[in-house]
Amino acid sequence: MAQEHDLPQRVPEFVAQGRWEPPSALALADVATALRDWDAGEAPARLSRGRGEVAPAAAVTILEALAMTTNRVGDTPSSRCGYYRKMCDLPTRFDPDSGRITMRASLIWAIVMPSDLGQRTKVGLEHRGRGGGPIISHPRSGSWTFLVRSDIALATLNGVKPYRVRVIGHGEEIALPSPTDRGSFFRAWIVAAHTAHRPSGGEVMDAVRTVLDLPRVRIR
Repeated sequence: MAQEHDLPQRVPEFVAQGRWEPPSALALADVATALRDWDAGEAPARLSRGRGEVAPAAAVTILEALAMTTNRVGDTPSSRCGYYRKMCDLPTRFDPDSGRITMRASLIWAIVMPSDLGQRTKVGLEHRGRGGGPIISHPRSGSWTFLVRSDIALATLNGVKPYRVRVIGHGEEIALPSPTDRGSFFRAWIVAAHTAHRPSGGEVMDAVRTVLDLPRVRIR
């Protein structure tokens, strides 16, 4: 786990490892400077983004997201659960004994697939300009989980089961990364949840089918 004092210097490292994906066009140097100020107990400076800026209040949200994906000191199952609820609109709960964080699928579902297929699906979505997150990795099972909206037509699931693609639907449990998940075999964010945005489940399934070279499904 990174110590607080070296997080600013390690921002590029976390990005390179896929442990954090900064908001579009944010300068890593600005994020590191703001994080250094935050460590010192000062209000973070504005972060530049393209021709505009991110106000300090938004900068705090960005820094909280970075802390979430780097197991920052002070990050607990309770605070992480609060972040998921407040900033990401995820109806999470945590087990006080194990620290495990979960949510019940309702308006938000999940699509689980092998990590190699997940990587290609993410690239396909990015090429379409649809983004690729939020995405969770689970090295122990070799899988990636895409958090999506629940607009998935049953017909899009035809033919994907042999490729170990499955949908976690209404009423089922979805596990999210927790600060108690330490080590290379536990859940971690590939693309962290920063906001309440989730991609269309139908679009993600269409990208999966494209990668697998399966026929596209026309939804009437």
